[in-house]
Amino acid sequence: MATVLYSGAVALNAIFGLDPRQIIGIRGLIKELAGEHTVVLSTHILPEVAQVCEKVVIINEGHVVIEDTLEQLTRGRTLEDVFLKAIAQEAPSADEDEASGDREEEETRAAEAAEEGAA
Repeated sequence: MATVLYSGAVALNAIFGLDPRQIIGIRGLIKELAGEHTVVLSTHILPEVAQVCEKVVIINEGHVVIEDTLEQLTRGRTLEDVFLKAIAQEAPSADEDEASGDREEEETRAAEAAEEGAA
């Protein structure tokens, strides 16, 4: 596991692969550090996020799609449900991609026809 300390912030990689005692110790350390520092936990292990985080940022394909407190996000649903819904809304389906391409092609043709008519 890599840990980086800088300007009062702590960045931690996921704790995957540690034994249960180590995981409990790291969770305690994260909570302790969070009192005085910004702690960034980067992981795909959503139950771990639910164990130690107060605020959640979900990034999909380089874009922030959700940023809120864990409490707000999980009202009546799991963090996994929140994640799946967020990335489903962010990623267009193949049909939407095709329809978007068709619209762009039609707009290009219309713009070219307008330019030819003006010339």
